[in-house]
Amino acid sequence: MTADTVIEEIKALPPGERERVVKFVVEQDDSWIPNSFKRGMADVAAGRLVEMETLEGDQVITVDIGTHDIYKR
Repeated sequence: MTADTVIEEIKALPPGERERVVKFVVEQDDSWIPNSFKRGMADVAAGRLVEMETLEGDQVITVDIGTHDIYKR
């Protein structure tokens, strides 16, 4: 079976079934997701997030690249 055949079969599936296929593919191989995005999602999950709406006036956000810690000043 070729990739083109698989793609055409996926296109023919109802939306719910296509969603299951996509979920399976993402769970099996996330190599296409940039590492910076994965780190960002890990930061969000760990609560290392500052919503821009909480900043006031001249506040500045600093992010420690090594630890991903966020500092407001």
